[in-house]
Amino acid sequence: MGQRSQVYIRYKNNKNLVAMHLQWNYGHYMINRTYQLLDFISKNMKDEYNNFAEKNFEITNRDRKDIDILHNLIQMNTTLGSYGKGVDLVKEKYVFDEEDKDTFKMIPKKQDNNNGILVIDIQDNGKIKYGLGGGYEEVENMTLEDDFKMITARKYFELHNNGFTGEYEKYKLENQNKELYDYVMKQIDFIDNSFELLTDKEYKEIFDSEYEYKDCMSEEEIKSAQEEKELMKEKREDFNANE
Repeated sequence: MGQRSQVYIRYKNNKNLVAMHLQWNYGHYMINRTYQLLDFISKNMKDEYNNFAEKNFEITNRDRKDIDILHNLIQMNTTLGSYGKGVDLVKEKYVFDEEDKDTFKMIPKKQDNNNGILVIDIQDNGKIKYGLGGGYEEVENMTLEDDFKMITARKYFELHNNGFTGEYEKYKLENQNKELYDYVMKQIDFIDNSFELLTDKEYKEIFDSEYEYKDCMSEEEIKSAQEEKELMKEKREDFNANE
């Protein structure tokens, strides 16, 4: 099915949102990414000149290092030493938004997804909250119209593991690679014991909010997206003229 998922991270006093689509991100792969993101962000936020709080933001992120950091951490898997090229959903929305608005909303359930989501909310007081959501391949009776429910890392991993029954038990991570399984269990303990779970109400607030493109994209990205948008507009006009 492609193992499609998305990662969303909000920061800078609720103003900035990074959103990325990934292929081949499910089960322990999602846990690996959740761990490395939360581990890095929690360490980074201890510094007065961190990359994610509003205070000192312009000094620390003159070249929008904040976006580069998060994009890199989302696409890498430092546990396995692998890399999965993602799609920047904010830029994609900018390019395909025909209304030419300065603001946007993200609606996770409208994304191409079958293996769930990760949401991280970095608050300016230093608190970091997270939530995972199982996709329709794992959650019983979930339809494409249903929104995600915030669950812990352990619950997310269990949902994935529950799919391997009978003759498919051999494909469980613990049966294929016990050493990696034990390490993933430690990552799950770190995530669930160190960070507070987002409530469904908090999740809803994040995605009911409007964000400004200028806060969520670098000037270079906006310029590139504008060029793509103009090119698409010209192609549509040429197509319509030849109809």
